[in-house]
Amino acid sequence: MEAKGHFVWIVKDNQKLTRQAIEILFTPEKPKPGQGCPAMDFQTAISFDPNHGRSEDRAITVSGMLNDYIDWPYVQQVFKLDRHFVHSTTGKVHRETQYGITSLKIEEANPEKMLAFVRSEWGIENQLHFRRDVTFHEDKTRMTRKPMARSMAVINNLVIALLNKQGSTNHAQFRRLFCAKPSLALSLTCRLKETPGPNLGT
Repeated sequence: MEAKGHFVWIVKDNQKLTRQAIEILFTPEKPKPGQGCPAMDFQTAISFDPNHGRSEDRAITVSGMLNDYIDWPYVQQVFKLDRHFVHSTTGKVHRETQYGITSLKIEEANPEKMLAFVRSEWGIENQLHFRRDVTFHEDKTRMTRKPMARSMAVINNLVIALLNKQGSTNHAQFRRLFCAKPSLALSLTCRLKETPGPNLGT
């Protein structure tokens, strides 16, 4: 790529044709009588994570077979990501399949590296949106005017960034603390340039 950068993107529903092409590639098809299956270049990596009150299995399969067919610049691999969750407290099972593309060649990012890349991107996105939607109740807001909703999102992002800067990992706990002690919340903005800031613990 011109800027010497790379991308690893999950293909959303707004890229319908690209998503369908990748999904078809990774959908097993029984060979017809007298016909064999074409040779595939699939490579797979699997990981297991038992943390955060749930176990999670991830399996990623990559392929370069669509590089010349997908109408997307610089594509070098497509992938299918299967995620399987089991919540330890409820036993509830959740399954999710995502499809994606990357500009990284298999020599630059094998399935193990691709799994790590996708996991880190998902973790960042999940932390931000989960905290905004659940901890800061954005999903329960009754705001109907878009400018107000955008302003609230900006404020929530600022609060999350301030707490992250102080090393906080339990934002719900400190949201309750700041509701009880507004002066402590104000001190975060007053001491942005000081290190260390208020001791928020973990």
